Amino acid sequence: MAHRVLRRADHTVMPWANGTGTTEEVARADGPDGLDWRLSFATVAESGPFSALPGIDRVITLVEGASLTLAVEGSEHVLVPFAPYRFRGEDHVVGTPEGASVDFNVMTRRGRFTSTVASVELTDGPTDEVVLDGAPAHGHRFVAVLDGSPRLGADLLGRYDVVRAGLEPLALVGAGRVAVVDLLPVQG
Repeated sequence: MAHRVLRRADHTVMPWANGTGTTEEVARADGPDGLDWRLSFATVAESGPFSALPGIDRVITLVEGASLTLAVEGSEHVLVPFAPYRFRGEDHVVGTPEGASVDFNVMTRRGRFTSTVASVELTDGPTDEVVLDGAPAHGHRFVAVLDGSPRLGADLLGRYDVVRAGLEPLALVGAGRVAVVDLLPVQG
C-alpha cells in the first residue's frame, strides 16, 4: 500500500454528536459496535459540553488558539498547542477556549483499538529531513499536518492535510509540526 494524502478540502464536515458544533472528519473505520476509530479536526468557538461517547477513548491536541481548558469530571486541564491529552469518551467534559480554537481528535473504541499520538516538530534546514516508519504491519499510521507546509516527496502538504502511511518509510522536509498517529487493533 502506498502513502495517500487526504487533503483538507476533501474532509467531510459534520455536526458533533451533541449538535453544538461541527467537525471535519478525516478518516474513520466502523466495526460491529459502530465506530472503531476516527480522526478529525474540530472548531471550539465557545464554552460548552463535549459529546458523550461511551466506550470511546479520546486524544485531543490543540492546534489553533492560545489554550483550551477542559473540565473533565470536574478536574481542570489546560491544553496548550501541540500537546496531546487523553480522556475517556464517557467522562463529563466541558471545554472553554481562550478565543476560537481548533483541535485534532483521535478516537478509538476501547477493547478494539488503541492509539498513540506524538507531536513532532519539523525544521527547515538543508539536511533537516525527518524519516518516519511506515504503517505497522497490523495497524494504521497517519501523519497530520498541524502547522506549516512540509513536503512528502513531490507533494506539498497544507495545514490539516493528513497522510495515510503505506508500508514504506515517510520522509518529510520543511518546517512545521505534525501529529504522528498509530492505531493498533487490540489482540485477544
